[in-house]
Amino acid sequence: MIKFYFIFFLISFHILGQVIPEKEFVISYSIGHYNFSKTGEFEKRENFKFVLDENFFVLKEFQSISNRYAYNSQTKKNDRKVSDTVFQFPNKKIEKSVLENLIKQLNQNGNNFNIDFINSNISKEISKKQIIKIAKKQEKLYCFRNDSGKNKIKEIQSFQNFEKYIQNINPETNNWIVYFDVWNFAAINYSGSNYKMNFNTVLGQPIRINNSNEIVNLNVNLALLEMIPKNSLLAKQVTVENIKTDYINWFIQNID
Repeated sequence: MIKFYFIFFLISFHILGQVIPEKEFVISYSIGHYNFSKTGEFEKRENFKFVLDENFFVLKEFQSISNRYAYNSQTKKNDRKVSDTVFQFPNKKIEKSVLENLIKQLNQNGNNFNIDFINSNISKEISKKQIIKIAKKQEKLYCFRNDSGKNKIKEIQSFQNFEKYIQNINPETNNWIVYFDVWNFAAINYSGSNYKMNFNTVLGQPIRINNSNEIVNLNVNLALLEMIPKNSLLAKQVTVENIKTDYINWFIQNID
């Protein structure tokens, strides 16, 4: 474990906005919240650096960063920023065609946020444990304690009203939502263009290009999963399987 202080935080934050040469390709991910003068972790970050090597793009470096605030004896405040960083050097070779497909998908509307595409990219399994866990968070466990509740569990597990849910959350372009106290986004920088996925919306859609245009394309999510480590935080965000958790939340919220 290597510790860096505030200067490293500034350097790593700058990566999100920099322009990367075509022989390098950087994906950055950040999830966090404002600390409101409290100590403790306020952000997790990941940086993935790909470098062109003959016919492949190679994942040369994978950084996992935890940023936290600690007490500062000089200012008498909780404003000392500390970063704990883990470096990994996977040297994973990625076919150039995989990157080319990602860039292609990032620059076109997929028109694929629909029941057919989503059904073909998720498992049709939802456990009772998963439903109860979400119901508990919503303080709606009482909805599942009688025979009617057992039927509700079966309805969720059979994806009742799933198509209605998909239609209800279908992302709209040019309707970018800004969150001030929390953030959860990935930034993809390649050849002078910046693409941002905001995971405070379902599956990071729509995708914002150069802070102006927006597209909806779930093929981007699939392409990213071919490139990044399966155990990364970003991989857990982009997987289409995540939509099942949001569907369960939606279903429970709409129980009378």
